[in-house]
Amino acid sequence: MKAKYLQVIPNPGQSFHLRKEAADFFDNPWHFHPELELNWIIEGRGTRFVGDDISRFESDDMILLGSMLPHYWRCDPEYYRKDDSPGVEAVILRFSPDQLGLVWNQTPELKFLYKSIEKAKNGICLTGSTKDKLKTILLEMLGQGPVERYICLLRILRLVAEIPAPQTLCSSGFQLPSKNHDEQRLRLVYDFIFSRYEEPIGLQDLAELVHMESSSFSRFFKKGTGKTFSRFLAEIRIGHACRMLIETDYTISRILLESGFHNQSNFNQIFKSITGISPKEFRNENTKSGYLGSNPYLSNPKTRITEQ
Repeated sequence: MKAKYLQVIPNPGQSFHLRKEAADFFDNPWHFHPELELNWIIEGRGTRFVGDDISRFESDDMILLGSMLPHYWRCDPEYYRKDDSPGVEAVILRFSPDQLGLVWNQTPELKFLYKSIEKAKNGICLTGSTKDKLKTILLEMLGQGPVERYICLLRILRLVAEIPAPQTLCSSGFQLPSKNHDEQRLRLVYDFIFSRYEEPIGLQDLAELVHMESSSFSRFFKKGTGKTFSRFLAEIRIGHACRMLIETDYTISRILLESGFHNQSNFNQIFKSITGISPKEFRNENTKSGYLGSNPYLSNPKTRITEQ
């Protein structure tokens, strides 16, 4: 399952996108977008995938996602029952770091707010009094005009920038690069891995992609991601296997092959080293109610969205 690029189009005359959504379940696929996303789950429970992080989400959870960070929410089984879903509700705010960066670079008083973008690179959980204040601001924004909403956005960024030690979601391997030459090469490598992780990929393949010697590329990749190439690739593949274990009734033998592995004992060993449990235990823990095989990507006819 490859991450899909999601194009976010604000309403005319607006520089960011805000909406309140109510539905039977969350139905966006594994996807990413250039915009940062502040996501407040008002009602809903399930499993959250952010980069290489796999964790539970519950009602009243709030996270901030960095630019281009792949993510996906899968609700618990009861949400996919045809006529008996408890329903989900969320407020979602998306805004472009590039567009806001132009304003900040020209306004010394606002440069402090750029810290919020830096902190969001790997995704952060928002909790305590900060979350309570952000909830109040989001609810205010839904009923306000353009100028007031923009001021609220600045208030949100200020609160995030002031968090002393945010709780991050995914590992440093998902720090996405910006625009200097080395970072462009790292982005090229990152895109290549995400598009072909189910295929055999060697260190030499990637070294040739960015016109480097293997030894130089190995040092370059470790410096840029904080991980060895083999560990980074293993985490991407195991993340894909985890989603298949939850979403399908495929055998583990089929899942390991479709995740880029070719040996079951090696797959089991790597899976446990990353998740702490075996593939079978992971599937059992995440499908206790017996739900398997339904496709949460199907269109949800009961979705209700209020866009601002």
